[in-house]
Amino acid sequence: MTPVHAAAGKNTKNATVKTFDLPMSDIREKANKIKNILFILFSAISLSISYNFNVSILGWLALIPLFYSLKNETKFKKIIFISFSFGSIFYIQALYWIIPTLQAGGVNIFLSIFALLLLSLTMSLEFIFIFALPFYFNHFGCPAWSLTMASSWTLIEFLKIQINKFAVWFPWFSLAYTQNNNLMPYTYYVGIYGITFIMVLFQASIAYSIEERKKTTLKIILFSLFVISSSYLSKKLVLNSPSQEKIKIAIIQPSVDYYKKWDLNYFNEIKKDIETLISSLEDKRIDLVIWPENALPGWIDDKDVFSWLVKLVKKTKAYHIVGSVSRIDGKHVSAFLISPDGEIIQEYNKRILVPFGEYVPLRNFLARYIDTIGKLGEFESGNENQDLFKIKNFKVGISICYESIFDFIFRNEKENGADFFVNITNDGWYLNTRAPWQHLTAASFRASENGIYLARAANNGISAFISPEGKILEKTSLNEKTIIIKEISKTNNKNTGVFKYSFIYLSLIIIFSLIIARIIL
Repeated sequence: MTPVHAAAGKNTKNATVKTFDLPMSDIREKANKIKNILFILFSAISLSISYNFNVSILGWLALIPLFYSLKNETKFKKIIFISFSFGSIFYIQALYWIIPTLQAGGVNIFLSIFALLLLSLTMSLEFIFIFALPFYFNHFGCPAWSLTMASSWTLIEFLKIQINKFAVWFPWFSLAYTQNNNLMPYTYYVGIYGITFIMVLFQASIAYSIEERKKTTLKIILFSLFVISSSYLSKKLVLNSPSQEKIKIAIIQPSVDYYKKWDLNYFNEIKKDIETLISSLEDKRIDLVIWPENALPGWIDDKDVFSWLVKLVKKTKAYHIVGSVSRIDGKHVSAFLISPDGEIIQEYNKRILVPFGEYVPLRNFLARYIDTIGKLGEFESGNENQDLFKIKNFKVGISICYESIFDFIFRNEKENGADFFVNITNDGWYLNTRAPWQHLTAASFRASENGIYLARAANNGISAFISPEGKILEKTSLNEKTIIIKEISKTNNKNTGVFKYSFIYLSLIIIFSLIIARIIL
């Protein structure tokens, strides 16, 4: 052995091996961080799949991992992190269609991506408000924590819709929308807020019971199932009582390319397509023909356009509801009721406009940097109180496009005596994305909440007849040029929402009771 090897062997023998062991507490903390990130991802992705693709069962399971992570957090700054992480990941997936929509409107890809990210982060603020109260009541145990989670989620869903009466928010999503054609009939009594409350309560209770395993959790779960069953039985006993009065309706879907319709070279093609659809109705004895929003090739107050329209109306010998932009008393997005003789007898102006699509919020500040996506620029909002359309012995509640999100519009129309709803929309903004399906889901819930029919005319989107239970009776395909016809009746359902906000009141009672309990105790 050489001296070098001998020295090396000696040093090896006498050397002490140093280890860099991490404390177990640090290992656990890192493992918890990874676990929480995975739980957030699972919940956000699962909820978006449930919403985008109508996988109802996932709506009842998606939030359990998220709630489990929230239950175990002891620092409020981590609640904020979870809120932003979950909210932004979910909304990026739910609202991904904003990117192609902005691009089609001429916005470059980078600014479109930035707009989606900014909107998603902004809307994530909802979840900070939702998760904050349960955090402060966590020490009260499972019933209090679960009930607070359900209450705060329900109240935020209510407030983000109501705030649009005087400010602007984008309340596109509700947890109840994941239950399209599944729990939808129950909304006749409890509204979307009752469905949301029960879904959150159910999942929060399960998340809490994973470690606690207390009997109170089982009681809450059974209570949730009881409320759903009771709502269903009550609906079956009261709803589905049609009258003998019927009206035969045709919905035309001309599928006009929104981004070409203001090209003068495209006008003749639009007219020809619409003329072909209208001609097929001449011998059908139709009472009402519904056009979608902005399918008319021009402004309705242009003489040539209106003369062409009157000729088509007279051919059918029916009433027509026609969507068009107009300059009458201002620049409005409107719906016009035209008599079989070709006279405009009533007008409705859209009350809630699409932010950045039809107007710029905070105009004095933002208009310097941002313009509307639409080529026609900004519009004005219609008056809050507008008359129902009167067709034969029917009163018709009118809404346009984005207004189908706002339940208070439909509730007010039902209280004023609406016998059925008409929603006209364009949906050409969204191209071939999931947005038209999301939009249709919202309209379906508006029919179910009020227990009356809804006829929906979409230009490029999905036109449909929707039953008082929210069931799609007949629909078109996306971008299909076609007509669908259905005879509908009045329903004798007089409930106008006495119980629809009951879960809002319940949520307020729960939260105020717990606040008082925390102060006293």
